[in-house]
Amino acid sequence: MLFFARHRVVTSERYIVNEKTGRVRGFTLIELLVVIAIIAVLIALLLPAVQQARVAARRSQCKNNLKQLGLALHNYLDVYSTFPPRQHGSYSTSSTNGTPSAPPRASAYYSLLPYIDQANVFNQLGPNPTYVWDESSQNGWWTKIPGILCPSDIDTSRVSKIGQHNYGFSAGDTAQISSSASTSFPFSSNRQNSRGVFAFQSRVRIADLSDGSSNTILMAEIVRPAQDGRIGTVNTTGTSNPAGCKALFVGGVYSNSSWADPINSNGIRWSDGRAGYTSINTILPPNSASCLGYTDGDGYSTAGSRHTGGAQVLMGDGSVRFISENINTGDLSQAPPTYNAGTPSPFGVWGGLGSKSGGEVIGEF
Repeated sequence: MLFFARHRVVTSERYIVNEKTGRVRGFTLIELLVVIAIIAVLIALLLPAVQQARVAARRSQCKNNLKQLGLALHNYLDVYSTFPPRQHGSYSTSSTNGTPSAPPRASAYYSLLPYIDQANVFNQLGPNPTYVWDESSQNGWWTKIPGILCPSDIDTSRVSKIGQHNYGFSAGDTAQISSSASTSFPFSSNRQNSRGVFAFQSRVRIADLSDGSSNTILMAEIVRPAQDGRIGTVNTTGTSNPAGCKALFVGGVYSNSSWADPINSNGIRWSDGRAGYTSINTILPPNSASCLGYTDGDGYSTAGSRHTGGAQVLMGDGSVRFISENINTGDLSQAPPTYNAGTPSPFGVWGGLGSKSGGEVIGEF
């Protein structure tokens, strides 16, 4: 008691005064370190929660973008009674004799412009336009459209930031997704009957989705390449079967980065309807390899996202579902079915979700 009486202290909000000596005593080093440690612990607990909230918000925005695209597709369907082709427009013609020299290249996004608040861009390009990709002129084909960009994807400086996108149109479970099997007119008119909903100059009705609109994928997320050899790039070597392509892509990296071309890749040009820019097929699982013969070749154009564990897809009924990268893909050693085969998909649940009339029985996914 005597000790406390002789050494009684008076406290205030910011300092401590010893009545015997009259000296002001600040915090000790140990006390300061304890306070700093407590603050550090609180920040360490808070940061993951903030990061998780940001990730969830970005994923939610990506999902909402798909829902808006689904609404646009169904509004187009109400007007024209069909879904738009993935690739269409006017043919490029020869300057000497006027014959078609290249297939039309306008993408399905072009058709959807009036339904995603981009009517001014649509009017600028005009009806049935001839596709012209001219980076120097920054024409309408280069317009940046925020509603088709997923904030979860990277913003790479390797490619132009104008004209990028994050959603591909489904060609189903076939590898025959290019616009042209040859360079001569009529440019693969036999490709118009796709196993999926979107193909070269194809017009699919809702009645053609005999597997059911809730069991048929319209669109899926895609990612732009971070760098050579990474997810989202196109491996231009190609392989004879899906398993061979998948084996080239281990741990998110191609075994030979020289195969990858980050400039000519999915997600780079929303306006270009060629397979390597705006198409996906449901053969290899999300977030795995893509193997195409350049941007207009047949092969495997795979869905993907920066979300953990899979990618989101838009179904024919307008709903958005998250597909695990471990979804059943059947027998990847088989060659993909041809464009007009009305047979069940060999690629399990994932392939069945892509085919519009394969007759598969789809369970939970």
